[in-house]
Amino acid sequence: MKNQQRFKPYRPLIIILGGIIILYLSYILINRQLVLNSSYGVKANPLRKRLRVPIIEENMRSHDTYSKFGNRWWVADEYPDYGKISHIFKYVRVDRNSFKIREEEDAFSRRINDSVFQELILGFKFVGDTVTRENGLFVLRQNTESLNYDAKEKVLDSHAIDSIAVQWHLNSLLKGK
Repeated sequence: MKNQQRFKPYRPLIIILGGIIILYLSYILINRQLVLNSSYGVKANPLRKRLRVPIIEENMRSHDTYSKFGNRWWVADEYPDYGKISHIFKYVRVDRNSFKIREEEDAFSRRINDSVFQELILGFKFVGDTVTRENGLFVLRQNTESLNYDAKEKVLDSHAIDSIAVQWHLNSLLKGK
């Protein structure tokens, strides 16, 4: 009885806090279910293939929880072996209202020597069932530190992106092929 009397003044506060926690958890669960049923994750891979945009590959794992803003996928080892090209990450940004893909960014990496890697970073913009390749960057990295490459990252035009895609055997990125 003494314990019940001791907490009696706090009862309304405990009820209000409990209600807020229940509402918040409900919001998270409902929002997560809405996003999981949306088609911007792996479910959008057929669209990506048709539009010649890199897909979310089997070795990629989600590192952000699904949200109204998008998600990101990474590979466990972002430093590929010699002679291999690795699709190291994909960021997906979605429309807040429709959960449809708005933009994507992909990065590919290849090893030059023991510590230097080349990266090709591509940005895509989606409008309905069409896509434009907005930009590309070419970066040299030394493990986790960026190197100075012509005093900055090299911005690529469409022709330069296609040239690197051919050299790296990323033929699925070539427009009209």
